[in-house]
Amino acid sequence: MGVWGASRDDVWLVGAAGRIVHWDGVAFAEQDPAAFSFASFNDVSGSAADDVWVVGENGATVHWDGRAWTPLQKNLNRFLSGVWARRRDDVWFVGETSILRWNGTALTETNLGPEQFPNAIWGTAADDVWAVGNAATASTVFHWNGASWSPSNVGTGQRMNGVWGSRGGDIWIGGDGPAILRRRR
Repeated sequence: MGVWGASRDDVWLVGAAGRIVHWDGVAFAEQDPAAFSFASFNDVSGSAADDVWVVGENGATVHWDGRAWTPLQKNLNRFLSGVWARRRDDVWFVGETSILRWNGTALTETNLGPEQFPNAIWGTAADDVWAVGNAATASTVFHWNGASWSPSNVGTGQRMNGVWGSRGGDIWIGGDGPAILRRRR
């Protein structure tokens, strides 16, 4: 399940069986479920009310342009667990052993290795992106500095499931256990 909002009266919720629900400030409206029955959705993010991205099972990736949902036809064929949309032409996806970046026309992929499983992604800028997840025996945090990903083992041994922060340098990471980490820069 994922939740994202452009404002208090423009909120999107996603979940199992291709479910996408929109809050308009007055009522919830379910989107056409037949159009999304191919997958369960795991996360939602956007950069504006007319730029919303949803990801899920089997590489399911759909985009809201303010009028309609359109699938991203790129044969992702993998489980996608997280998305962060910085701008229309800068969208990041995580799942299985990879981090993918959409530039508006093409995807680039960073394979993290067979034992790394990113679960969530978030950032403040094109050169400050955080992905969290788990490895075979430990939890992992990855940071993108604009040129490369740097991994660090945070030592909890717990699966990390969420990341959020502020431009001021506070990064919050949540996981199983419960594991709650805070990183200040």
